[in-house]
Order: sequence, then structure tokens, then C-alpha cells
Amino acid sequence: MYGSIAITGTENKKVVFMGKGKTMESQGITDYVADPALIIYKLTDGAWGVYKTIDNWGDATGTENISTVDGSEGITLPVDANEAAIVLDLEPGNYSAILTSTEATEKEALVEAYEIVE
Repeated sequence: MYGSIAITGTENKKVVFMGKGKTMESQGITDYVADPALIIYKLTDGAWGVYKTIDNWGDATGTENISTVDGSEGITLPVDANEAAIVLDLEPGNYSAILTSTEATEKEALVEAYEIVE
């Protein structure tokens, strides 16, 4: 599963990426990915390359931690520490977030990306 975004203009944007599994339980989804991870790719000179990886949201540190968006309007934070979430300060360009899992069977998951406006 993946989602892509394009940052336009000339200024950096603060973006939160989230890979959710257990959080979807509150919407009645019970067959969810238990431990999603995200790989963020950036398009540079016509080629996609790994920009950042995040597994458990608690592994992010400092300004990359999801807690920095707590209370942001319209954003539901992950409910489980095994879900993936990170805040990044991105320069203009094209980015893609790919959700991965070590689970052998297909299950439900959700990839989200939001611009954080302060």
C-alpha cells in the first residue's frame, strides 16, 4: 500500500506520515496489520530513492516524533506504539510513502500524509 504527495512552491513543508493498523479498530476494522512500517521515498533526478524509514512511531526522536502534532485539527494519532508515524520537514519535490509489514497474510492498513500548519 502506498500514498504519494508533491510539495510545490519554494518553501519547506512540515508533513506527518502515518501507517495505521490497530487505530482502525475504532472504525470496526478487526483484520488489521499489527505492525506496519513506512518507507518514505523521494524522487531525485528522475530516480526514486529511500529518504527515511520508520517502524514503531516511538522510535522517532525530537522534531520527528508524532507527539509534536498532538492536538492538530483533523488528525487522529496512532493508538498503538507498533504503528508507524513520523513528522518530516520536506523541501519541495515528490515523495511516496510505502507501507510494509512482516505479516504473511493480507490484512487492512491505512497510509496517511498531512501538512502541519503552525
